[in-house]
Amino acid sequence: TTTTTTTGNNNRIGVATVTKYKELVSHYSSEASGILVTRVHYDGSAWGTLHEGDVLLEIDGVPIENNGTVMVNNYRMQYEVVLHEHFPGDVVSLRYLRHGAILTTSIKLKRKAYLIPRVPPHRPPSYFVYGACVFVPLTLAYLMIWGKKWYSTAPRSFVDLYYSGVRTPERTEVVVLSQVLADRASVGYESYRDVIIDEVNGVKVRSLRHFVSLVEGANAHSPTAVVLRTTNRHMIVLGGRGCVRATDARVIERYGVPHDRSPDLRG
Repeated sequence: TTTTTTTGNNNRIGVATVTKYKELVSHYSSEASGILVTRVHYDGSAWGTLHEGDVLLEIDGVPIENNGTVMVNNYRMQYEVVLHEHFPGDVVSLRYLRHGAILTTSIKLKRKAYLIPRVPPHRPPSYFVYGACVFVPLTLAYLMIWGKKWYSTAPRSFVDLYYSGVRTPERTEVVVLSQVLADRASVGYESYRDVIIDEVNGVKVRSLRHFVSLVEGANAHSPTAVVLRTTNRHMIVLGGRGCVRATDARVIERYGVPHDRSPDLRG
């Protein structure tokens, strides 16, 4: 059988792998040892270089065995150890198998980018107020609202995304409707909080900035309604910009919010 090894904090190559035993060696018609690449993380170090289905044979000239280990200082360790002395910006060489051909290349290491950022940001949090609804990106700082044991007390879907979510070209950030502010325009939606927004008028949301552009773009073509879908397919219907302008001005003044969006979303 094969066992799965996914990348950790020290593996800045940005791939998920599975160990490649003899049955996989015969499948790939090669006697070389190595590990099978099962995912290349979007915008990671190996994005655009390695492909799913490649077999990673060596890192910086160090051969990788079929069980995912390397020999370092006469000790056998997991292959990620080869990268322990490297930092973002360093260049490492890779040797890999693709469609029966052995290839070599070099990549520059990047910091691993997570779907849910691990480090609380130093800048003020991003937000967007629309129709008395407050939208934010899901971050570690947001999860910490649930306290030191947020991993036990935060919504399960949020925690799963933190540990298992993967950035893709289609989604680089998770957008959350964090709360609905009390106003006559928001009657009926008061119970909505901490729900993930999946679509705006049928278009998948990539990030908070993309969400803002979809909402404001929708207003240009359909000024009467903005239809949101949550990940559990609940529908939220908000007015177009002309309808919510007075609502947002009223809400912003009532709650002392300085602007309808954070500075990073105003450009």
